[in-house]
Amino acid sequence: MVRFWISRFCCFPPEDRAPPRSKGEASMNNSEPESTYFRYCRNIEGLLVPIDVARRNGRVIPRFEPSIIHPLLCQDDETPDLLELIEEICYNLTQIERSTWLRALDGQCLLAIAEQDRVSHVAIYERIRGNSKGHGGMIAKNLYVRHWWERRNRKHKRP
Repeated sequence: MVRFWISRFCCFPPEDRAPPRSKGEASMNNSEPESTYFRYCRNIEGLLVPIDVARRNGRVIPRFEPSIIHPLLCQDDETPDLLELIEEICYNLTQIERSTWLRALDGQCLLAIAEQDRVSHVAIYERIRGNSKGHGGMIAKNLYVRHWWERRNRKHKRP
């Protein structure tokens, strides 16, 4: 995704670029991206942002800031709200249950979560539902999980 975003917004020069008109005008190598030549690119809002360059193996390459490469991860003003939201939807859950719950909210299927945790899918279902020994599971501890579980079961039972 990052490679697509960078290649989309940091345009590469056209192959049929005309040669410079005067000797004072610098010539641009056709293999050199415009972001390296002009040292500017556009961020996710469309604003021009100056970029730094570095040398690797004798070639000049652009050095992008993290705010350009990962624009959604660098929004510090929303981080406290996100952490507060995660705390709210994960109340009364252990660390393993939190991990399972957040991955389920991300849209991962329960079988994939079981494979990642190296447990059976039955163990994941028991972690959520509870078991026959009277342990209530995540739905007994957290109303958000209970609501999600009931909605998920209604959706899967429809023909």
